[in-house]
Amino acid sequence: MKTSHYHQSFSFRKKGSSDKAKLFILIVTVLVIFLSLFFVMVKWFRKTSLPEPNSFLSVAVPNSTNDNKSSLSLDQEIILSDLMGFGNSGTARRYTGRLEDTLEEPKNKNTSLIAMNISIKAQLPSIDTQAFTYEVWLLRPSPFDFFSLGRLSQINEGIFTFEWSSSLDLKENLVDYKKIIITQEPLDANPLPSTHFLEGVFENP
Repeated sequence: MKTSHYHQSFSFRKKGSSDKAKLFILIVTVLVIFLSLFFVMVKWFRKTSLPEPNSFLSVAVPNSTNDNKSSLSLDQEIILSDLMGFGNSGTARRYTGRLEDTLEEPKNKNTSLIAMNISIKAQLPSIDTQAFTYEVWLLRPSPFDFFSLGRLSQINEGIFTFEWSSSLDLKENLVDYKKIIITQEPLDANPLPSTHFLEGVFENP
């Protein structure tokens, strides 16, 4: 009688352990599948959210940038926050105005479009310009989107400047792209942002 009870108890424990092992394997499998799908979706989203370079923007040459700024007014000046803890610092200025006011003969009849100029001065660690660069990004929180404005220029040891203007054939307002991000980028073929050094957020004009 005792032996029969022992065998039944042992059999029950063995079956319970087997069920737990199967459940554990099932949970691990589901987690692996979920994480794989998550990483695939993130990679796809980043690849599709980045517009083609210069699809509707162009970095103005210095002369045209200065001419454009003269017809705009200073909208905001913000302090860029150091994200690395290295004592980096910077300021960004945004100038805005109606696009048609920047043109002698307006070609774009959409008078609601806002022309924009962004100027940046930053103190950042010196880099090997043959291998790295500092790049400026403009980001819209919702719906999420971002694009590169271009690269900073070094004028002195650790001092970098940047200036950018929206193109004259602007197709949409960019004031909803409020966030400025400065990253350090290796000079490679990867179009996505790398290490974040500075960032700041403009308010709506």
